[in-house]
Amino acid sequence: MIEKLVQQARAILLFEENSSTFILKEAGEVSIKQIDFPSLLKSIQQTDYQSDWYLSNLKLLKICQQREKTLTISSLPPSIYELKIDDDRLRLPLPGVIIVHCDRNAWTESNRQLWLYAYKGRDLSLSSPLYNYPLPNISSTGQVCWGKVLPETNSFEAIWNSYINSKFNQDYQDKKSKAFPHNIIKQLQTVSQSLNTAYPEQDLIASNQTLTDLTQLINY
Repeated sequence: MIEKLVQQARAILLFEENSSTFILKEAGEVSIKQIDFPSLLKSIQQTDYQSDWYLSNLKLLKICQQREKTLTISSLPPSIYELKIDDDRLRLPLPGVIIVHCDRNAWTESNRQLWLYAYKGRDLSLSSPLYNYPLPNISSTGQVCWGKVLPETNSFEAIWNSYINSKFNQDYQDKKSKAFPHNIIKQLQTVSQSLNTAYPEQDLIASNQTLTDLTQLINY
């Protein structure tokens, strides 16, 4: 069991008598770094932290920690969803989503913060322009109006599922669609009736946010 975990691990931290050894396997290469205990403890105990961007064709991940807050930026590719809007149900494709959530130690009603942005295509890069996500209940800044929905976890996929499977109303409908600038619900109905397998990305409205800007939401 242990041998299997070691073989599958991308990174391993070994504790020796007077120091520790960090082993990283990446892109077919192995890097080994010796770390003394004072430096290791200082790294573990630091309160402010910002990871590098992890970016593949379909997934994005960055974690920022500042005092009592942790901000996670992640992504999910385009997919097809069934939405509940008031008393209607709509099945339609939606574009890829950038998910930004801030956890203030405890994921409680007063602390919950979530922002959503759209990106075009299936590939994502740090230079990808961001767009207002084409759903109601999202403000002009991208922040989600939760209503009575309260996720019990800070897993980005679980938070997204809680949101996308909740019941939407007609709040914050504007500035989400070029075809229907004041009513995104009409655009969602049109896309659902068209039976398209991909969201019409030409209808998205550009946001003034970039991926780099999103890290500043930890100060919100």
